[in-house]
Amino acid sequence: MYQEELRNKLSVTISSGLSAAAISKATDITSIDLSRFKNGQICLIEPVADRLQAYLDKVVIPR
Repeated sequence: MYQEELRNKLSVTISSGLSAAAISKATDITSIDLSRFKNGQICLIEPVADRLQAYLDKVVIPR
């Protein structure tokens, strides 16, 4: 369940205008892995998922 919630949060963040490349650079997760995770092809190992979660929790996208 945690992975699915994180996947949804990543999708919403990217849809709101933050590029996967910027997320990749900030989290040190490859763009390929972010894409594959977002599309449901892979799950992230716990330390990587935690790193992505921590980053996405801090992101504020202006409306």
